[in-house]
Amino acid sequence: MRTAVVCRSFSAVFEKDNPTRVRLFEIYENADAFKAHLETPHFKKYAETTKDMVRSRKRIDNVPITLNVKGK
Repeated sequence: MRTAVVCRSFSAVFEKDNPTRVRLFEIYENADAFKAHLETPHFKKYAETTKDMVRSRKRIDNVPITLNVKGK
């Protein structure tokens, strides 16, 4: 069975004092949804297109305290 890619929230910000440094914040339904996202054609195209622009794709796991996301 294929895992659905459910992204609950997506935000992009840049640092005020360093506007070339962009951070993406994504909240997925679960770890499998995130893994499935990495295999989508649009993500693979993005990764290939930006490979020389992105310094790091380091993933940082977080524990939510409060999040403004839509429920199911």
